[in-house]
Amino acid sequence: MTIRFIDYSGVFNEIVEQIDLNGDNIIQRIKKQFESRQIDYGEWQAANFHVDFLFQSILQGNKEDKHTLLHLAAHIGRIKIIKALIKQGADVNAVSQSHRNTPLHVAIGEIDVINALLDKGAKVDAVNKLGDTPLHIAVKDGNVNLVKALLDKGANSLLKNKDGKTPKDLAIDDSMKKLLEKAEEEPRRQ
Repeated sequence: MTIRFIDYSGVFNEIVEQIDLNGDNIIQRIKKQFESRQIDYGEWQAANFHVDFLFQSILQGNKEDKHTLLHLAAHIGRIKIIKALIKQGADVNAVSQSHRNTPLHVAIGEIDVINALLDKGAKVDAVNKLGDTPLHIAVKDGNVNLVKALLDKGANSLLKNKDGKTPKDLAIDDSMKKLLEKAEEEPRRQ
């Protein structure tokens, strides 16, 4: 059964409202919600409720893929759930099955989400199936704040995707291009 993003959003919205949510009870809370909504519960149960189980879902561009709970929480920007999942041992560099996106690739751009993932070892320059890094995606989305945050955390603005494009090549906005040009000059000054 494929569950669209909005269904996961509802589950996580209910969970995040629980006052005593933490790393010790996050899986139990999610299990309860998934069982009551019949969301991939049997398959997850067969996998012993592993924190990095891949759930069938649709996150970006209506393309079906399999994502971990951390991908789903990062996509909807639920920092409390993200921190609890990481405490449970969720892999911050787990990749989705088809598109090879990490949680950082699908994060919606909330700086605290990005920082939580990077502070726990997420690879800032991880590449997906298309060769895009999180910086490429942030530029495509036109998210200047996220671009700044990724650059501040050491994202390489010179990396090319499989189409041979750097993040600057994908920038439409002049201020975004200038920000990336400045970042490209940084390594040369050192």
